[in-house]
Amino acid sequence: MAFDRKMKTKSFLVLAHLALLAGANAQSNRQRSGEIDPDSLVRPEEMQKVRDQTIQLFDAIRPASQDGVQSTVWVWANTGGRRGSRPVSFGTVVGDGTKVITKWSEIAMARGTIQVVGGDGTTAKATVEGVYQEDDLALLQVEGAHFRPIAFSVAEAPKLGRFLVAASPDDTPASVGVVAVEARSLREKDQ
Repeated sequence: MAFDRKMKTKSFLVLAHLALLAGANAQSNRQRSGEIDPDSLVRPEEMQKVRDQTIQLFDAIRPASQDGVQSTVWVWANTGGRRGSRPVSFGTVVGDGTKVITKWSEIAMARGTIQVVGGDGTTAKATVEGVYQEDDLALLQVEGAHFRPIAFSVAEAPKLGRFLVAASPDDTPASVGVVAVEARSLREKDQ
């Protein structure tokens, strides 16, 4: 019973972290690609005010993400197009420091080498070791580097309505979100 609860909590935290990171990454990609023009309906002085408030918010929540910064990496892949290899997702370092959990849908179309890059610039090749399509997760095996794995704590899963902060490798919180679904468990054999 305690093991199952602990695994559910760990699974929820990893899934929540990845969901927040993916959301921030997807919105950033849409803005860079021109799908979203954030300035289209906002006057320049209003946009500056929003930017200033965003900086203040992220400065205030930065301490909440610090435990995860060194266990978060960028995942680089060439998914086609003219841009070549680029950051497509974040990943969470798990296990002995040579495994990374990331979003499967972001790397599913990867061509060639997948790389992970830490906040300190450490870069390593990674290969897909496992895919969990129903949860949109992929487990990567890192070659030639060790990163700091995330330290899970034994605690209850955050309740509905609680705020979560997702870390990024560069010390800037990647995203803020609210718990909107109950904890769910990954299959015990994958752990």
